[in-house]
Amino acid sequence: MGQAPIPAFRCCHCLLKQYADDGVLGDLAPSASYDRLTRLQGLIRGRMLLLSQGKRKSTRASYAAGRTALESFATELTLRPLPLTPALIMDWAVHGLSGQELDSSTIRARFGAAHDIYDYARTRLGLQALANPLRDPEVLLFGRIMGANYKKKSKARRSITIHVMLTMLEHGWNVRFAYGGWGRLRWTFLNLGMLRVGGANQLIIIYEILTAMDGSQTVVYDQDSDVQLLWDETLNEVYIDINVDTDKNVSSWNRRHAYIPGRVDAIGAEPGRWLDEYILTVRPPSGGPLFARPTRKGFNTKPGNASNDIKRAYKQACALSGTEFDKVLHDALGTHSGRKSLAQWLWDDGHCRRIIADAGGWFLKRDAVDMYFKTARHIILGAVKNVGRRFARCSD
Repeated sequence: MGQAPIPAFRCCHCLLKQYADDGVLGDLAPSASYDRLTRLQGLIRGRMLLLSQGKRKSTRASYAAGRTALESFATELTLRPLPLTPALIMDWAVHGLSGQELDSSTIRARFGAAHDIYDYARTRLGLQALANPLRDPEVLLFGRIMGANYKKKSKARRSITIHVMLTMLEHGWNVRFAYGGWGRLRWTFLNLGMLRVGGANQLIIIYEILTAMDGSQTVVYDQDSDVQLLWDETLNEVYIDINVDTDKNVSSWNRRHAYIPGRVDAIGAEPGRWLDEYILTVRPPSGGPLFARPTRKGFNTKPGNASNDIKRAYKQACALSGTEFDKVLHDALGTHSGRKSLAQWLWDDGHCRRIIADAGGWFLKRDAVDMYFKTARHIILGAVKNVGRRFARCSD
């Protein structure tokens, strides 16, 4: 048998009752001491917290939103939301499609909240005879029809070619100004580090600047800084080490590292030099976010709409380079475009899914043997540094 599903939310009273059902502590009736019950409830709430982490925080929030929507719909019709019936589920979906103009994928996510309720009742409360109406044949058919005919136009961000990236880095930002250097560096992190914008905006930079006798200055990165410029002995060159603790599949106690080569010739990028130059000229506050937005009055920790900044850079790059402006591409550009682009380039170069997933922090279902190894840093750096070369050879 497979592992029982782990509900995103649990009932403290149900978990407390497990003690009585298991016969471990005997009577938990009102005659039990108040102190004993209070202590058990505290421990159980801790158990609830740990078990709830079996699902992502975003999933738990999605389920909570789905339950709220179900309760609101039932209240409008003066009906009890539970137990669910196939008719109520389908009418709930129609209400979302027509009354709220929701996308079919949003409604499917809300169905997940109802699934979670029934999985909880069956696996944790022992109500095995409780039928899940979401598995009713008519509801399943309804879901397929809804997905095929009522899916809104995708807003997914598009990847770009290596040539477009090269043009953007060369002409998209006026790096003579602080704002330009900031925009280009952040776009480089999103692309070559395959970071999500939320994770990039949370990166903390800690450093000091040392001045030599001849007046030259050097950036010294603190070992606790999320971003450091380090030396890779295998490749014999510098690279940017990024300590990511705000992203999917990571937490403050389960971080991952992203790596950016000091130089990537295919797109004319020199991230190592750009990072040092940005710190020396702009001086973002040490101990604060690296990508705090520079303004005339200092730094704004709210980085603004990164997608708009990327769109402007593409439009400017086309104007300055004489490249034809692609309106469709412009509208589909966003913060995720950089991440998707490098993944596509690496795939075009013939790299396996495991290397791409490890470089970008994607979760892959793995066999037992996969737990025994991970993709080495120099492998990721080598793949990114040489991106596009295999494609270039095939084109000759």
